[in-house]
Amino acid sequence: MSISKEKINEFLNKSFLDRNKPIEIRLWYYFIIVEAVWSLLNCIICAVLQIPFIVTSAFLFTFVFLIVFALLGLLTRKHDLVRKIYLASMLIAIPLNWINIGGPKTSGGILFICEIVIFIMCTKSREIFVFVPISLFLTGAVQSMSARGVLPDIPLTEIHIRQINSFVGLSTSVMIALLLLGHKYEYIAERDRALESERNLEKSNSLQKNFLANMSHEIRSPLGIVMGFNNLIKDSTDIDQIHQYSNDITYAGTTLLTVINDILDYSKIESGKLDIIEDSYSFEALTSSIMREIDLKCRDKGLSFITKIDSKIPNYLYGDNVRIKQCLLNVLSNAVKYTDKGTVSLSADLKGQTDDGVYSIEFKVEDTGKGISKEALPNIFSAFQRLDEGMNRGIEGTGLGMAITKNLLDEMHGTIDIQSEFGVGTTITIRLDQTLGEAKYDDTGIDFKADLSGINVLVVDDTTLNLTLVRKLLEKEGASVTTCDNGKECLSIVAAQKFDIILLDHMMPEMNGVEVYGRMKGQNGPNSNTPVVMLTANAMAGAAQEYLEMGFDGYLSKPISQKELKKTVIRLGRHY
Repeated sequence: MSISKEKINEFLNKSFLDRNKPIEIRLWYYFIIVEAVWSLLNCIICAVLQIPFIVTSAFLFTFVFLIVFALLGLLTRKHDLVRKIYLASMLIAIPLNWINIGGPKTSGGILFICEIVIFIMCTKSREIFVFVPISLFLTGAVQSMSARGVLPDIPLTEIHIRQINSFVGLSTSVMIALLLLGHKYEYIAERDRALESERNLEKSNSLQKNFLANMSHEIRSPLGIVMGFNNLIKDSTDIDQIHQYSNDITYAGTTLLTVINDILDYSKIESGKLDIIEDSYSFEALTSSIMREIDLKCRDKGLSFITKIDSKIPNYLYGDNVRIKQCLLNVLSNAVKYTDKGTVSLSADLKGQTDDGVYSIEFKVEDTGKGISKEALPNIFSAFQRLDEGMNRGIEGTGLGMAITKNLLDEMHGTIDIQSEFGVGTTITIRLDQTLGEAKYDDTGIDFKADLSGINVLVVDDTTLNLTLVRKLLEKEGASVTTCDNGKECLSIVAAQKFDIILLDHMMPEMNGVEVYGRMKGQNGPNSNTPVVMLTANAMAGAAQEYLEMGFDGYLSKPISQKELKKTVIRLGRHY
């Protein structure tokens, strides 16, 4: 079986040149490679010149010794431990080699210089103060013993001594030079990495500083609108004006929620915890909800919204429709924001279908807006950046939308392509593969326009204002509502009274919602089969799926949508 050059390079990069390894480990492997070549070369020269075998064996032993330690480090992955054992063994191996190549008769003393170089290169700062003093002591001891005639004398002729002095002295000098060059190269590379890391950190800090300043504006602005219009409502008696103020508060609240969701999603991406939750969904329902939302935004700006949906796309597909909708809304919302006149269009086309039921769908969003400059286009997927800042200073948004979209599409194995002409408009193409799905349940028989009369609801939340809000929303629709603000009281109530549906908060003191749910189901009381819905501010990606896997019958996130609240109570409360 042949080994390709790419595989060899990959092995070397991971084994010897891996930049993630500490510098002393990298230098140790570098030294092993250089010394192995040196010892093998000297072994061959000794054989050619017919130097006594004991000298040849010293170089042969060194070569084998190096290979064994290199393989031991690579196979066990305990690089640091093997390095320390190797360095300790060098304290004995080098004096023995010095004796075997002639001791004081030859230029073998250069090996001791090489030993010091090795210890300086391949040790950590504190280890130097251990290995170097021991090395100097043993060097002095061995040479002193040799001078007194205690050590064995290697029989060498004058010509052998001259030959050893020539090739050992020269080859060892070259080896030391290569080791120092490698040492210099690694430290220069380490310095460059540190400087690059510092520059990236400074850039990141600058971007995040700008981001935080932008977030302060994006959060405080809608909050100011909410608080300001709320004060106007308190002082107003004109019902039409109050309705208008209420609509403005709703718009500001939606904007604030979008900002917070973007921050949470990007936090998920940064921590590597972004979840793609795939399930069957209605493509028609997906596109319809997107079109309704964008159509309203276009009308507010006086833009035309053109849509074209390929009828050949199956109605039920399998994928993460929540994330697909998020991607399309991010792109379409940007198109609306950066277009002052003309049109925004959305098209969805079926571009292909495989025999195993994979449908290739292409979404295209076009606008006649400001476009993106050539200088700004490469940074469109960068987080914390606003493109063409001077020109777009008045445009609201976090600057995270496109970064989030790109990451989501990568996770879904989709692609995004952007073509833009500054001052003319932008075309963004998203491609996704989806498999065929199926309808999960048929809710056509549910009358979501009906009121909630006859439905008995228990709401559990430790925040009084949340309890008041949910109770008012449900009672407005005709439901009978009981509330409590802690888990212990909830368990007492459900043990004595029957409910049609229970809405349960998660984050509560003493006993959280998940614990309450577990104990409630274990009571075997009148509500052991009652649908329980998690009503929580935990809107992180994948939260709904996690709660459903725990056994909850539904999930509602805060801030509460009156429409979703009513639909959930009707679907679960009436079907009970």
